[in-house]
Order: sequence, then structure tokens, then C-alpha cells
Amino acid sequence: MHPILLKFNVPFIDRPFILPTFGFFLALAFIAAIHVGHRRATKLGYDSQVMGDFYVVLILSAMVGARLVYVALEWRRFADAPWEALLLWRGGLVFYGGLVGAFLGCLVFCRVKGLSPWAIGDLSAPCIALGHMLGRCGCFFNGCCYGQATTLPWGMSFPLTANDTILRHPTQAYEGIGLALLFLFLSWMFFRPHRPGAVAITYVVLYAPLRFGIEMIRGDDRGGFFTGGLSISQLLSIAAFVAACVGLYFLPAAPVPDKEA
Repeated sequence: MHPILLKFNVPFIDRPFILPTFGFFLALAFIAAIHVGHRRATKLGYDSQVMGDFYVVLILSAMVGARLVYVALEWRRFADAPWEALLLWRGGLVFYGGLVGAFLGCLVFCRVKGLSPWAIGDLSAPCIALGHMLGRCGCFFNGCCYGQATTLPWGMSFPLTANDTILRHPTQAYEGIGLALLFLFLSWMFFRPHRPGAVAITYVVLYAPLRFGIEMIRGDDRGGFFTGGLSISQLLSIAAFVAACVGLYFLPAAPVPDKEA
């Protein structure tokens, strides 16, 4: 665990400057996703100003959605100090909440600007996978989202107490590797002929099983369990997978022409 990336004293200020590792990687995730998305959008002829507005809407809606769901699941933690819900750099974001928030933000933005939500979704999907992968790097160093105990040689220590030496699955790394591969595949798919919306929906089709499997070996609090021992994220993964498969089946058949990388 390395939750603090930088810490140093600042002249004339009583308290030291602290840069949380999770916050650094969260910022890096947004910067990388926007950089890749903007380069591709510019090559496709999208207006830079319009896309700049879109990034702001996407980031805000994703952050609000991810944090709201986390606070709702962990409401007891914030009952006595509700203002702590604003301290995002301490961690505490639910990906599916962020995905739903980003989806709604995208729909509203595209409707206002007269853009195709399918085209914007296809453009955004690989970038979301890239950003999510970097976000998991932040989770790894922050020591959250850890796995169950393991005897495998790559087990790692994520101490929950001062004397905790249990080796656990580095589930953040597992998911990060899966997301990196997903980014590469979706990027390849985006530059090939495809039905409008196919890239965005394929992202959900592939990510949902990945997340479902990772949840099976997560060792942290999963926000409550239901019949069969499924966590909330696993139930959401099942629902997302089924909905995405249905959506992929009913997509219009017209392909998007080849694009230059």
C-alpha cells in the first residue's frame, strides 16, 4: 500500500502538502481518457469546443453517479459526517454508478447538441476502459478493492490492521489487466466497420463478466449480499450483461465506414 504519493512541507504554511495516490491516478485517468478521445474525435471532424463541453459533462455526471451510489451503499459511514461524502480523494466510487451517470449525461448532452448518442458512445467506450484501468491502479496503491486471502505466489499484502500480514489476491491488478486488454480490443473494433453503438454495447458485454468474476474473489465489504451470495455489483453485472446482449441484438445493421487510426 502506498496511499500517499507525495508529502512535503510548504514554506509559510502550517500543514504539509499531501498528494493522495488515489487522487493522482483518478486525475490521470480523466486526462488520459480525454486525450485519447479528443485525438480521435478531432480526426473524425467533431468540433473541439463541443467536445470540450462534452468532457466536462461526462466527468461531472460520472463522478456524481459513482459517488452517489457509494454514499447510498455506505450511508452509515456518512450519517454522522455527511460532508465527508465530498472527499473524493479518499476513495469511494462505484463504477456502475459512474457508468449510469455518464450514460445519462451523454444522452442529455447529445440531445441538446443534436449529436448521435450511439456515435459518441462508440467514441467514448475505449476511453472509459482506459480511464477505468488507471483508476484501478489508484485502488491498488490505495489498498482498497483488495481480494480474498490466497496462497498463490503473486499474493500481496493489503494490511487492514498494523499486524495484518495476510497475502491477498491483487484483484485491482486483475481487473486493470482485463481493462487494458478491453481498451485495446475496443480501439481495434472502433476503427473497423461496425454497427452504430456496437462498440459501446460490446464494452458492457465484455466488462460485465469480468467484473462478475472479480467479485467472486474480492475480500472487502461488497455492500450487502443477496440470495445465492451474490453482491450488488454481481447483480448489476448480470443485469448489464443481459440488457447489453439484447441491445446488441436489436442494433440497426448499417455499418460505420472504416476510419483512419
